[in-house]
Amino acid sequence: MYQITWNRKLIYGPASLEKVGELAASFGRKALLVTGRNSARQSGILGKVQGFLDSSKVSSVVFNQVSVNPSVKIVDECASLGKENNCDVVIGLGGGSSLDTAKAASVLMTNPGSIKRYLETGAAREKIKTPCLAMIAIPTTAGTGSEITKNAVINDPEQSMKVSVRDDRLVPKAAILDPSLLSTAPKNIIAAAAMDALTQLMEPFTGKNSQPVIDTLALDGIKKINDNIIGFYQDPSDRKAGMDLLLASYYSGLALAHSGLGAVHALSRPFGGLYGLGHGLVCAILLPYITELNCHFNIKKYAEIGIALGLDEKLPEKARAQMVPERIFTLNQNLGIPSDLKQFHLPEKDADRIIQDSQGSSLKNNPREFTREEMKELLLRLI
Repeated sequence: MYQITWNRKLIYGPASLEKVGELAASFGRKALLVTGRNSARQSGILGKVQGFLDSSKVSSVVFNQVSVNPSVKIVDECASLGKENNCDVVIGLGGGSSLDTAKAASVLMTNPGSIKRYLETGAAREKIKTPCLAMIAIPTTAGTGSEITKNAVINDPEQSMKVSVRDDRLVPKAAILDPSLLSTAPKNIIAAAAMDALTQLMEPFTGKNSQPVIDTLALDGIKKINDNIIGFYQDPSDRKAGMDLLLASYYSGLALAHSGLGAVHALSRPFGGLYGLGHGLVCAILLPYITELNCHFNIKKYAEIGIALGLDEKLPEKARAQMVPERIFTLNQNLGIPSDLKQFHLPEKDADRIIQDSQGSSLKNNPREFTREEMKELLLRLI
């Protein structure tokens, strides 16, 4: 038996942002508006959202201290601001970091203590007892899928590790996907976000816990990325391409939430906590290498991915599957993504720590098993 958890409401398409005031008013009258430090304000998106809220008689308090890999401290401060101002609805506006901060803050708006108490750090973690405050997710990048997932990824500096707070009730009550919000994103963010989404579509599709409905959406999402990312990278004003990428990202969130991830996400996870590297960029770099090692263990599905990535469907199934890694390398190259991690000068002595921190459910869901020695060999090639 399978079960899929969705938002209560999804509003998508051009001009859908205009519905944010009406939507917020259905949940409350004072919004905690969570966003990054500069981009939403400088692009004018923040002002637009506040204007739509005002027109629906919803006041707002802005928390604009979110940075890449948001920390426990940032989430706690965000929730404190919301509580002090008696906010009754949370709006996340931005990339995955802003959405995850907003989701985690919505937990603390109705549950006591620091978010650290609810992180998946072992048996001692506390369960979320009271339903989270209603949250609306408005992504301004097409990549993380956080607008539909039931977790928020938070950096715990004490452990030098990114850890999730997870509960079905963290799925945002509503999401707005408006392609106009993508047009101001920097090219490196566009590229990394899209390849993160591609990873989040491929890993659930080929993993041990795949399921039919998610598989259908995943394949469509892979095709949408392949058909649109290069054009959108060159011209972010292309609304149709932007909408397709937003949908692909949304599907990727559904996919990872219901079918799990794989070795790329397992191995990429420690890089944010240890070095502050962007999650999407690390996934993009790792994806072709892991795919090269995985594709022999699920030839049928990797061959289907090959068709979605534009390879000739007349090719023999095995040959098509084996061509997928090279197709991903080409995408990365066209998007300006480096072929390895050497430019970051990461210490080789950390390899064992990275491999230890990568152990968990994502590795178990991978189509093939990796020994620690195999993972270390790959890692040392890349750093």
